[in-house]
Amino acid sequence: YYRRALALQDAALYLIREAVVDRISTTTRQVADALNIPKTPIAADKLEASLVFTRFHGISSRSNRLLSLVRKRLHRGEAYHELLQLCRNTYCSSRESLLKATVRAHMDKLKEQHGLVGMTRLAS
Repeated sequence: YYRRALALQDAALYLIREAVVDRISTTTRQVADALNIPKTPIAADKLEASLVFTRFHGISSRSNRLLSLVRKRLHRGEAYHELLQLCRNTYCSSRESLLKATVRAHMDKLKEQHGLVGMTRLAS
């Protein structure tokens, strides 16, 4: 019974990983292709209403339900910790790849408008 239980646990963790990590990766690719992200940054004033936020908001409720199951079982073994860390890393790297060019372009624009001293004042 023990081996069967471990096999079922591994299968369940694999399915959660596929559901969450693949959903995040697929959404990232779709948004990047639709908005031509690597080449064209999104205007800062249009970022909140863009596909970057709406698509991730759409997948967040389904993913959070699955991740809450994993969080409840963190005390049961290292496999749950590894899965949660993989999901976090995938989410953070996906968001970084989508937002990096836009944030950098906006920061450069602010630097041109206000200079380094002005940017320091804006930050405080």
